[in-house]
Amino acid sequence: MKKLTRSQFIKETGRYTAGLTLLGLTSCQPKKEMPEDKKIDEMSDRTISSPPYAQNLGLQLYTLRDQVARDKKGTLEKVASIGYKQIELYDPSTIPETVSMINDVGMKAVATHILPGFITNNWQTVPKPADANFNYEKILEICAANEISNVGVAVLFPEDRPTLGDYHKFAELANNAGEKARSMGIQFYYHNHSFEFEPMEGTTPYDVLTGAFDPELVKLEVDIFWVQVSGHSPIELVGKLGDQVLALHIKDLKPGTPQDLKMQVAPEAFMPVGQGNIDIKGVLNVAHEVGVKYGFVEQDQHASGDPFDNIKTSYQYLQNLGL
Repeated sequence: MKKLTRSQFIKETGRYTAGLTLLGLTSCQPKKEMPEDKKIDEMSDRTISSPPYAQNLGLQLYTLRDQVARDKKGTLEKVASIGYKQIELYDPSTIPETVSMINDVGMKAVATHILPGFITNNWQTVPKPADANFNYEKILEICAANEISNVGVAVLFPEDRPTLGDYHKFAELANNAGEKARSMGIQFYYHNHSFEFEPMEGTTPYDVLTGAFDPELVKLEVDIFWVQVSGHSPIELVGKLGDQVLALHIKDLKPGTPQDLKMQVAPEAFMPVGQGNIDIKGVLNVAHEVGVKYGFVEQDQHASGDPFDNIKTSYQYLQNLGL
């Protein structure tokens, strides 16, 4: 197993300025196996009726970041040929060029992730954009001009969240960001990892955030992999959050993966949808019930298999499931 060093961490996140934003950080460190009483989400026997995503399955393009860097046009053509219809972007600086290519192959860009620094003004982990005019307001303008109706924070870096008080501060900033976005016809949202579920002072950061976010101004993108590996049930979480959930990141978790609350997961833990231990059917069923609007396949790492084959496997599984 490979371990992500500090220098590799900085290198990976620093690629944002060249078009590759950090969305999923992985490393492998020895851990205790998840206790049996923490193993959750028995496979559901429920069936999905009137699925909301059937004709519009999306892909978070970060899944293919290396391929995009080499050949963006060819990568998008391959994604479209598999059957994907919607794209969630990860680098707002390239939106005009990328959206044009996406449209040309019959897909639509519906959302983009951004770095937290655009909201918090903390730029310790990754360098601040050289263009001082490329700020949050400018991103909203670019999104509005290119019909991207959703903008979300991809991850909070350690400098953004040393204490629970900092989570409260971020929630206030997020509400303000959501207000600005709404004024331009755009929905602001927040994407989770596993660290938000680590107990702190009798609660968790995720409870703090979801309790402090204005549910109309800040929606949630629930990453079901990170929820499950944190020892929680994505089915229960989506059901609890209800219509505050805007989107899902749909991916699968290798059986036997140790519980994680630090974003320190082996690359091998990320699997194509349908090949891991997450109750995908159950998640999608409850997502349908509460009205989740988007479903984006994402695979942070490809420890085995060709990335295009992996996203095709995920697509075919979801289609066969009746997504």
